[in-house]
Amino acid sequence: METNRLRQFRVLAETKNLREAANLLRITHAGLAKSIRVLEDELGIPLLTRDGRGIKITAQAANLLADMTACLETEDRLRRKALGIGQSTHRRVTLGTFEVFSTYFAPELTACFPEGTEVRFEELIPGPLEEAIAQGRVDFGITYLTVPRGELDHVEVTKIRMGVYGLKKFAGPKDFKELPFVVPLSAVGDTPNKVRGLDGWPDDRIPRTVRYAVGLMETAMALLRSGQGVAYLPKFIAERHNGIVRSEFALHELASPMRAGHLQPVYALKRKDREETGSFRAVCKAIRTLK
Repeated sequence: METNRLRQFRVLAETKNLREAANLLRITHAGLAKSIRVLEDELGIPLLTRDGRGIKITAQAANLLADMTACLETEDRLRRKALGIGQSTHRRVTLGTFEVFSTYFAPELTACFPEGTEVRFEELIPGPLEEAIAQGRVDFGITYLTVPRGELDHVEVTKIRMGVYGLKKFAGPKDFKELPFVVPLSAVGDTPNKVRGLDGWPDDRIPRTVRYAVGLMETAMALLRSGQGVAYLPKFIAERHNGIVRSEFALHELASPMRAGHLQPVYALKRKDREETGSFRAVCKAIRTLK
């Protein structure tokens, strides 16, 4: 019996929805259904039953669920012991990303790891980020500009809304070409969508006036708060910023040539030969809360 099928059934038991469970496990709906049928044959009992338009686990399966969980926990302990990572050993994880997530989403990310874990944030731009994961210097990463590599999994986790933001004085009818943009100093290359700027703006299609180029995101935010510039940002950053500043420093979404409500995919990265850990899944789940 493959313990992976037990893990799949546990996710299904938690979600009580085949399609949602398949999405979380990143397998097809049909593939998950087939896996559950094989597990039913191996155990010799039905695991699922219809519940209106949905499903629910059978009483026999509910009685086995605790034992399944114990089995999986035992397997996890054996793996940790085999790798020399006993429960008493100091644990460390290195998460690679850039400041969009490390500055404005760090508390949610650190909560994804077991208590006592030393969490390191390595802030890298696309390209060097993938290289660091491939070399094993970084355990896994978060990005919205991918540089594909054959040895890495690029898992699209969610889509976040992007927009041009600035103080209220920039709102209203204005010539877009006059807006003074603050942009990241670092450039990227080799992305499938040919974006060069770290903020994801398509400069090749929609020109803008770059007034400031900065190395740190907090420098950019200071320029925005002072009313000296505007920036292309994820909506969640503007919302979190607005939640901690006085109203006169609040950022407003501005009209721009980008289509309204533009959505940017967010990816979680890991090596293909590394097992998908509970912490990796927890990070993906946390990212899905972003809009």
